[in-house]
Amino acid sequence: MQSNQLKRLLEKDSDKSKRRIGVEIERIGVWPTKTTLQYSDNKQGFGVETIIRELSKQYGSPTIDEMRDNPLGVNTYLGKVSLEPGGQLELSTNPVSDLHALQSIVEIFQRDLDSITKRQGLEWLSMGVNPYDSVDQIELIPSPRYQIMTDYFKEKDKLGTSMMRLTASVQINLDYCNEKDAIEMLRMTLALAPLSYALFSNSPFSEGKRTDFLSYRSHIWRNTDKGRTGLLPEVFSPNFTLEDYATLVWNKPLMYVQNKEGEYLPAEGKSLRDIEEGKVQNVTVHENNQMSALRQMFTEARLKTGYVEIRSLDSLNYTEMMAATAFFTGIMYSEIGRTIVEDKLCSLSPEIRDALWIQASREGVRTCSSGVNLRELSKALVQAARNGLKSRELKEEEMLYPLEEIIKNGETPAERWLKSNLK
Repeated sequence: MQSNQLKRLLEKDSDKSKRRIGVEIERIGVWPTKTTLQYSDNKQGFGVETIIRELSKQYGSPTIDEMRDNPLGVNTYLGKVSLEPGGQLELSTNPVSDLHALQSIVEIFQRDLDSITKRQGLEWLSMGVNPYDSVDQIELIPSPRYQIMTDYFKEKDKLGTSMMRLTASVQINLDYCNEKDAIEMLRMTLALAPLSYALFSNSPFSEGKRTDFLSYRSHIWRNTDKGRTGLLPEVFSPNFTLEDYATLVWNKPLMYVQNKEGEYLPAEGKSLRDIEEGKVQNVTVHENNQMSALRQMFTEARLKTGYVEIRSLDSLNYTEMMAATAFFTGIMYSEIGRTIVEDKLCSLSPEIRDALWIQASREGVRTCSSGVNLRELSKALVQAARNGLKSRELKEEEMLYPLEEIIKNGETPAERWLKSNLK
């Protein structure tokens, strides 16, 4: 089976002691007038295009361009800086061995970014959804693949373009060691998604108004493209393998592909299997298209080459982002935490898991349904995470404090925003 090509990209065999940690932090720029930072310079001020050029000068690295004279990112010694479709700025850190090193990367980048933007009055929102503007008010960055995605989502569920231009998240990347570890971590991080939203919901507003959700971003993703989002119930089959995951991705209709010249083209519903069978002219299943297929899986956790990407978090402030990263690190890199997740969450039916996910995005820490009390479960898992981090002997467990406060007060970051009424 040709999906074995994809399986080989995902395979990894390494020492548990060498596992690393990375994060991808997306944030939305907002001017004092509560208007959104756009890609291009305008009467409000410079655009994010200018920020990328300034970062390029600061780090002495060339810009990353998809089209001539339109910079979309820059590689730095800290990691890759790139843009999401609506101009959201993302730092994808280099993977590091401990949370303190990760925190240092984030702090250095923030200092460097502030040196460019702070004097202009630009504020970086740590929220999961742009609380002020609508999709039509946000300029799409000049990327051919994002234009293809925009056209694609117009034919799909109703909030796909909102996902592209209005949302921001924190994504946590944790290494797996082998095939068994990969599937186990994928299953558990998907099972943890409702609890993650219960703790870290941070997007209660949209277009200047309160929504019915603490995580409106979660609602947007659920209404983006049901064929590629969600909690991937297939993974919870006891016999699910890495080959099964590769086959699933191999057969999934794609949004876009790259031809032999590297140009982006609409996939028109074709999959890697279709491409391998010669059904798309001038396009092959080369590695770029295989990697792209992995990225076009929009589930709440997904496999990349050697690591699991956890996607069930709204954008957060830095202390809460580090708390969330410490939490998932402590759980996934220890046996006790995994046992609790397996016993309490992995055994739930897909229907109950989905219902918990929706309820958690509305009610946060107070979510209690079908015999699952997410606040009480959070207490047990945070203690397991603390013990797991202590066993690493790096004093990383101190980063869990903001999470312990969320559980103690029963108040998500979104509920603090609601108290402020978006002032």
